[in-house]
Amino acid sequence: MNALTEAETRNVLSIIRAAFGKPDSIPQAAKAPSKALLLLRHLTDLTAEESQQQQIAETMAWVQVQ
Repeated sequence: MNALTEAETRNVLSIIRAAFGKPDSIPQAAKAPSKALLLLRHLTDLTAEESQQQQIAETMAWVQVQ
């Protein structure tokens, strides 16, 4: 399995934040964040660096309150 680079992980986090930052742009059927949270949990499992794990955890918390 290929892990994402640090830059790729940051890009994923940026994309998720952009999508959930404008909830009007998300179709009603897709507003449940379960798939994004699943992806973020997977990223946590693939990430060894603690600072990136913290960024992922912060993004997970942010998505959940959107």
